[in-house]
Amino acid sequence: MAELRHSIHDLYDYLQFDKSIQNSWKTKLKERDVWINFKNNDGNDSTSSLLLYRKGNHDAFSQLFDRYYSEHSTRAFQPEGNLNWYIPYKDPVDKLLGGYLSSNDFTEFMHLFKTKGLEKPNIYKELEPYLIKFVDKVLEGNVVKSSMYDLHLTPLSITLENALLERPAFLLSRLIGLNLDTRSNIWSCIYRPIVQHQDNITQDLVKTFVNRRSPYSEQKRYYLLKFKYDHAHKIRELVHGVLYNEYKLLDFFEHHMYIKNKFYNG
Repeated sequence: MAELRHSIHDLYDYLQFDKSIQNSWKTKLKERDVWINFKNNDGNDSTSSLLLYRKGNHDAFSQLFDRYYSEHSTRAFQPEGNLNWYIPYKDPVDKLLGGYLSSNDFTEFMHLFKTKGLEKPNIYKELEPYLIKFVDKVLEGNVVKSSMYDLHLTPLSITLENALLERPAFLLSRLIGLNLDTRSNIWSCIYRPIVQHQDNITQDLVKTFVNRRSPYSEQKRYYLLKFKYDHAHKIRELVHGVLYNEYKLLDFFEHHMYIKNKFYNG
């Protein structure tokens, strides 16, 4: 018997998403995220898809396919792979705070900081109040309506929902997460087909999948880590509040084979 097709909302219902939290993050689409659809290079006609989105390593993935696999890949507003659909993901708190450091609001703060000649080796004390203000706005549940909102802040569950608008029914078994922190499956799922296609491995290609990619410095990563320790109570509120659904989705990606089996077979 053919496997039943479902919508992403069926999965979210099964994961027991809080619908009020989900609705609080929704806003009018300003642009569409795209999928890279590519040949798996395994000797048959199998293809896969990779979602490109802000804070999902999209620049590095995009450059990789453009430079080394463009003739075997295409882009579309929907996944077209006949095997797997890969969804890169990070820890939701890290994604949120890192998204703020990539936002227009933070860029304006840094510009003001520099124009006033306040640059110095350690700016944590200056950054901390801005992070507190941002997190407090998020905890209020209406950050999407504020000047602080930026597409980098969009939760992955919302991004995925929008990315599947043109595929309302599909096989849930296709969805596979790629952990950007551990990077454990990125080689086998994404890099290997590209590397196998190359006649020779260049230094630039090796750097593409070895070097850590981040839009902000190691120093700012340290500031975020310190902020999480200094304000652990606020982080806990995020995890159990506005990011509640994100950790449900993260749990699905981390245990997808078990959850998919339970979803279909009870």
